[in-house]
Amino acid sequence: MIRALISKVVIALILVIISGCVIKSSQLSGLLDQFDEQSVDFSDNSWLLTYGGYKSVVYAVEVPQGILFTNSFGDAVVFDGWSISQVRGMGRSQVDIGIDDKFDQRLLSDNARLTATHRCEGWQKRDDSNMVQYSQLCYGDRDYKNSILVNAEGNIAIIRQVIDKRHRAITLSKQN
Repeated sequence: MIRALISKVVIALILVIISGCVIKSSQLSGLLDQFDEQSVDFSDNSWLLTYGGYKSVVYAVEVPQGILFTNSFGDAVVFDGWSISQVRGMGRSQVDIGIDDKFDQRLLSDNARLTATHRCEGWQKRDDSNMVQYSQLCYGDRDYKNSILVNAEGNIAIIRQVIDKRHRAITLSKQN
C-alpha cells in the first residue's frame, strides 16, 4: 500500500506545487484556478517531521487514504485525519511501520509483523485560547498521549503520535 503511495509522489508533488496544501478538505476548485500561476512558494506547504533524533522537512499531499507527508529522501507518513497509519523511511533506520486503530485498540507493526497492541481511549477536545487540542490517552507497556493541535483558522498545526513498541512518537509541525 505505501509503495503505491510513493509511486504517486511525483504526481502528488505536482499537486503540491500547484495547490499549496492546507489540511482541510477537497481543493479541486482551488487547484483548477491555480494552473496559470507562474511562481510557487513551497514554504506554505512544508512540515517539520521529527522521530527520535531524525528530522526532515516533508510536504503534505492529499491522497485517497488521507494526507501523505513526503519528501525526496523517501520519508512517507500517511495521516487519515485522526491517526497516523503508515510511516516509512526516516533516514538510516529505514522504518516500515503500520498502525491500525480498531475500536479501542492500536495495533503497531514493523515490516508487516505485529509488534505491540495498545488500548486507547476516545479523542478528547480541549479549547485553549485560539487553539483546540485533541488528545487521546493510550496504554501499552506505559501510558502515553497522542495529540493533534488545531490553530485559530481551523488548520492542523501539530500532530504528535506514538508509532512504535518503544513508545517513540513522531511529530509533524506545520512550518510558517
